[in-house]
Amino acid sequence: MASLSAANKKAFTLVKTKALSISKLGSVVAQREEFAALSTGMIAVTRAAKPAKAYVQYCPMKNASWLSDSRDVRNPYYGEKMLKCGSVKEEI
Repeated sequence: MASLSAANKKAFTLVKTKALSISKLGSVVAQREEFAALSTGMIAVTRAAKPAKAYVQYCPMKNASWLSDSRDVRNPYYGEKMLKCGSVKEEI
């Protein structure tokens, strides 16, 4: 944490807050709504931490991104209905 910029510390705090919030929601639909904000923070933190490899993937239907450890798209926003909808936008 000490080596992170102020913006990345803010992103990390957002990640912790959103993750806790999502864990308390009982509905998968509600969890998916909150997931976009969690993903935005995770992408910022991942860019700062520079892990071995991560992929930023994008859902055009939701206009939202998420992180994956695989190039294979597994869209978290629409479940089985549109599991493979999306694309890899960036490799970190």
